[in-house]
Amino acid sequence: MKKKIIIVGGHEQACEAFDLIVSNNIAEVVLCICRKDDIGFDKVFPSLLRRAIDFNIPHIQPKGLTNDVVFSEVMKVNADLVLSLQNNMIFGAKWVDYFSDKLGIVNVHFAPLPKYAGFWPEMWAIWNDESSFGVSLHYVGIGIDSGPIIAQRYFSIEKNEHRFSLYTKSSKNCSLLLEEKLPMLLEKKQKAVEQDVKLRSYFPKALPNGGFIDLSWDKETIERFIRAIAFPGFPGPKIRIGDSVYTILMEDLQFFLSINIK
Repeated sequence: MKKKIIIVGGHEQACEAFDLIVSNNIAEVVLCICRKDDIGFDKVFPSLLRRAIDFNIPHIQPKGLTNDVVFSEVMKVNADLVLSLQNNMIFGAKWVDYFSDKLGIVNVHFAPLPKYAGFWPEMWAIWNDESSFGVSLHYVGIGIDSGPIIAQRYFSIEKNEHRFSLYTKSSKNCSLLLEEKLPMLLEKKQKAVEQDVKLRSYFPKALPNGGFIDLSWDKETIERFIRAIAFPGFPGPKIRIGDSVYTILMEDLQFFLSINIK
């Protein structure tokens, strides 16, 4: 019998995994728990909700995962494995306990855990002027991005890397990790290495310097700030001039840097 999978999350990772599983008949997707911000069609990000509807797969779109109504839907489908893919909801102890005797809950994270746990790691990595980065496949534990690591992939951050390019690079490497490991994840629980808490760094859902450029910074810092924050389809970093606030987009970068800022 095919194993049963719940997909939780959305965006590229959830949609690519959905397509991989369904098109190759690898397993049975029995439930999709979609992000609340999934609008039901592909736009800035692809839509898991749209795929679930098109393939007539049961789906819900809750505000969170920890209430009893959501968990009753989970127990109904009797899944073997949960894939948490660009998921912005916390599972909690009930989920972890329930799937501990099954194949577990597996998450992908766009960062070389235990470093850069939390939100928007590709943004923080560029702002912190990192020269290398990575992505992680890990079992979900109690806490955010804290479970044992199954596998990782590493790559360089180029000199002029920007948030979208690093996001795309991270997404591609997470997809490769999941595609490689999924058959084994469906077979049995994999050996995983506990994260070293001494090396852990965590970043909140916030923008460096509140999203505002500081005109006292040098040009290199301003350029890196814009590269770190700007992302297609979303407001970019802001600049305050007098009583007015302006938004700087990636396409404005060269013009902005050509101004003689002192």
